[in-house]
Amino acid sequence: MNRTVLEAKRYGCYCCKASSSLLKAARKMVEEDISALGVRDENEYLVGIITRTDLLRARLENDDWAAQSVEQFMSGRVITVSPETTLDEVAKLMVEHHIHRVV
Repeated sequence: MNRTVLEAKRYGCYCCKASSSLLKAARKMVEEDISALGVRDENEYLVGIITRTDLLRARLENDDWAAQSVEQFMSGRVITVSPETTLDEVAKLMVEHHIHRVV
């Protein structure tokens, strides 16, 4: 648990635009074998996160889910950490904020 995020992380951060379709986001998750994407606005700022669970929710709520925008189903609450953050600190943040991942 004393390892840092930099020492333990999976290299690469995958993102999509808030205006992207859910189908495009789903395809990228499958292609990269990941369960979430960071979401960026038109100025490339991080504005949210979209997960597989969000995609499932969209599918259950909309027959035309694939054409809906990522922005409609993403979570705007993103907890970020630095590469120097220890895994112990990350675990505490995840428990404290009831989340499954940090960026």
